[in-house]
Amino acid sequence: MERALPEGFELMPDAAGAPRVTRLTVCDGKVRLSDRIIFGLLAVAVMSPVNSLGESVPDGYHLTFGDETRMNINDWWGGADRFEAIAVQDPTPLVTLDFGAWMNRTRS
Repeated sequence: MERALPEGFELMPDAAGAPRVTRLTVCDGKVRLSDRIIFGLLAVAVMSPVNSLGESVPDGYHLTFGDETRMNINDWWGGADRFEAIAVQDPTPLVTLDFGAWMNRTRS
């Protein structure tokens, strides 16, 4: 059976849970990512300017951002330039990841 992710990587079920909960853990040589990353990658593909012409999905398919912003995918093909105006309104925290101690430990 083929694995969906490389060895050492797992997805954690955040998307079906509480809003604004996105986790990432790194321990013992394993990386566990929120399953919300799937929707982030989908948004990057949809909003990429190279996908601005001729793309479509069935009506009603949408992405969400923040607490209330609902973006119908068919309206957002190639729309990366319009997304910044939405993103700057969201109080998304900035987080600095420091893997220094973990990286030094795994090299020993």
